[in-house]
Amino acid sequence: MHVTTSRLWIVGPVSLFSALKGVRKPWTLAGDDVWSRTRKAAGKWSMLAGLATLGILFAIVPVIAAALYATVYSCAEYRRLSKES
Repeated sequence: MHVTTSRLWIVGPVSLFSALKGVRKPWTLAGDDVWSRTRKAAGKWSMLAGLATLGILFAIVPVIAAALYATVYSCAEYRRLSKES
């Protein structure tokens, strides 16, 4: 039996110097050292912001699903009871 495992590759904040992408301010484009430090800091904060967004999304989705279920259920019960009376 052959078992394959899936791998999740998380790409960190990696970018080469570029005048077309990244934090393109005059002071970051002025030198490689500022660019390197800025891209690392911005990459980390961007990853944290993405994870926070996922955390909020996964916390909100079950609440919305429960509210929708309760709404649909109550409507179905109302219609069922209305037919019986």
